[in-house]
Order: sequence, then C-alpha cells, then structure tokens
Amino acid sequence: MQRNQLADAGIGLGETLGQVVALHGPTGNADQGRRLVLNELRLRALDLHDDPALEVLDLRGCGRQHYLHLQLDRLPHLREIYLPCLAEGAILHLFNLDVPASLTVHGRVREIDADWQKGTLRLTHRQRSWEGVQLLGHDAKPDDLVDPPLAFPLNVVLSSELLQAATMDGALCLSGQGEWMDGFQPLRMGQRLWIVPSWHQPPDPDAVNLHLDPGLAFGTGTHPTTALCLEWLDGLSLTGELDERAVLDIGCGSGILAIAALKLGAGQAIGTDIDPQALQASRDNAARNAIADEDLRLCYPEELAESGTATTFPVVIANILAGPLIDMAATVAGHVAPAGRLVLSGILESQAGEVLEAYREQGLVMDEPEIREGWVRLSGQRPI
Repeated sequence: MQRNQLADAGIGLGETLGQVVALHGPTGNADQGRRLVLNELRLRALDLHDDPALEVLDLRGCGRQHYLHLQLDRLPHLREIYLPCLAEGAILHLFNLDVPASLTVHGRVREIDADWQKGTLRLTHRQRSWEGVQLLGHDAKPDDLVDPPLAFPLNVVLSSELLQAATMDGALCLSGQGEWMDGFQPLRMGQRLWIVPSWHQPPDPDAVNLHLDPGLAFGTGTHPTTALCLEWLDGLSLTGELDERAVLDIGCGSGILAIAALKLGAGQAIGTDIDPQALQASRDNAARNAIADEDLRLCYPEELAESGTATTFPVVIANILAGPLIDMAATVAGHVAPAGRLVLSGILESQAGEVLEAYREQGLVMDEPEIREGWVRLSGQRPI
C-alpha cells in the first residue's frame, strides 16, 4: 500500500520513511487482521513486530526491486510470507524467544538470520538465492523434525532439540546440534580479542580469549552487529579508554559484550535485559570465563534504577534493534556520562539515519556509521 494509504487501512501504529516501513502492534488489514498486504513500491526494508494475530504477510504488490530486508520480531502465528519480485533476494532477520511456528517463504531468499530457543542460525546462499524457503517449527509433525521433506529449495528445522537444514541440490546440509557446533569456529575480533567455542583450543593463547558456545540467547560473535561492537570494544582497549572503566550493556543477551569489556580491561560491567533466559545465559558465560559476580552485575532494567548505584557510565553499549533504540533514546543517552562513549547496533543500513538523529537530539556527538553486510554500528560521545 502507498504511504498515504496506511492510516486508511487501519495501520495507525507504524511509520513509513519512503524506503523503510516500521510497523508494530496489530497491523493486519485483511482477513480480520490475520493478513497484512502492502503495496509500497519503494519498499527496501520492513521492520514488523509485536502482532499476536498476524498469519500472512503479502508483499507481492511492492514492485520489482533488487533486494529487501525483513526484520520480524514477536510474530508468534506468522506462517506465510509472499515476497515481491526480487533480483537478488530477501534478507530475513527473525527474532523469537521461543521456538517459532512453521513458516513458508514464497519467493527469492538469499540470507536468513534466525534467533530461537537454542541459539542462532545464519545461512547465506553461496551463489545467489533460494527460490522459496520452508522453516519447520513447533507445529511441525514429528517425522518432519527427523527427515524434513524437500518441498522447497531450502528446508530448515528449528526445534528445541534439533537444528536441521537441507537443500534440494545438496549444497548445504546440517543435521543435529553437534554438527552445527562443529561449524562454529574461533573468531578474531579486532587486534587482541578472540571468541573461542569450548571444544576448540585458542588459536593464540596469549590473546584475550573469550570462551562462548551457542546457547539460549542471541549473541555469539558471528552476526555483524555483535562483531562490530566487539571490534569497537577492542579498539577502546588499545587506546586505554576502557581501562578500569565501568560499562553498561543494555540488552545484554548472551553477555558477550559485557564479558568482552571486562576481559579487555574494564573495571566493572552491568548487563540488563528484559529476558530471564538472557540473564541466565550471561551468568553461565561469565562463569565459563572466570568472571566474578562482583565484576559483572546482571539485572532487569527497572532494577538498575532502583538499586541506588550510579546510573551514568563512561562506556554504554546497546546492541538491540532500531525501533527500541529510537524509543529509548533519552534513556540510553541519559546513561552516558560526560566524556563517556556510546555504541549502538542492531540497526539496518536503511534505519541508520533516524537512529543517528535521535541520539544527536540527545546532545551526543555521533561518529560516521560503520557498515557491514547491511548492518550498521553507530558510536558517539557526550561532550564534557
């Protein structure tokens, strides 16, 4: 639908920025709210979240274009996506706290990022794209979880116990948690920092090695947003700007960023998250890295305000999503101490301008964006 038709269709909670559409809450405009049909011819990115009723997303009226970013979060009943005609394919970013329902994507897909109960999955087509994708979730039949039918070019099983992915041409085949873990290799982040799974020896024993396995919360270092933040922290440590500083990690997920900051020289870190699974994953990862409880405090956001401790910090990290970053700009920026440093990520390239402006309005001096694979890191500093 065109920009001026959004309100007429009953979609009052979203905002459209030409090439970007962000919608939240009940958004369906057909089939009693179960279907959302968009005909936005200039659509390049769609951020859609928090709709408990939506079952079908129909974008076939959005015209021919090269690519499309879809960022979908907390859509528990979404079962079908119809993509427009895409020369390069869609890039799907799926965020769920629990195992999602089965989802069929009709159209060309070149990349999938999925965050579900057992960790994260990232698949990128080696050459161009898949012409249709089937994700089998909690409502799949038991036989499907063992031997997924190759009804689509890419078939993926997401369950609480099993990851499977298979393609018709055999170009990709992962089956079982063990083989997935075997594919998770040590990653170098910047000059000093390595992310090392527990079943690998550190490539450089003298480096700063953070031990982390795929688990219950988002953040293993493989996603560009996490990698960009880790490299930023590594850079701060090289200039001495992290030494003995206090760090606040908003939306800590697996705890990877707060733990990395401590191992790189920070004096203390606080991680906040609204998800109890994330806080538990952070505790487990801190213990795995011999981080003392007094060095890393983990809590819900409201507990930080109630604790009576300092609420401004020399270093603040928020690797979440563009929508919450904009909505929480005053709160996040308010935690940055005078001369303090801020890093933001979880932002699509098409969303960076609005996030940047939101934090400039809070008095922060923002740096030029750092872009990787369509994702953006924003950093800045509060003047003295």
